[in-house]
Amino acid sequence: MINLDTLNTPEQASEKLGLALPTLAGWRMEGTGPAFIKMGHFVRYTDSDIAAWLAANRRTFTNQAEAA
Repeated sequence: MINLDTLNTPEQASEKLGLALPTLAGWRMEGTGPAFIKMGHFVRYTDSDIAAWLAANRRTFTNQAEAA
């Protein structure tokens, strides 16, 4: 049986991240936000992709360089 991760709408993802919906939409256009799934005209975010994006953007101080 296929175990599907929770599929969040952009509204749900922006709420979980504490971001404005236009910020998340802009990040999709720039390719800088969490990975997303495109199904026709629907956009969805999995909880695991949100968590992975948060982990990849974790820093211990303000001007820490991004990982290469």
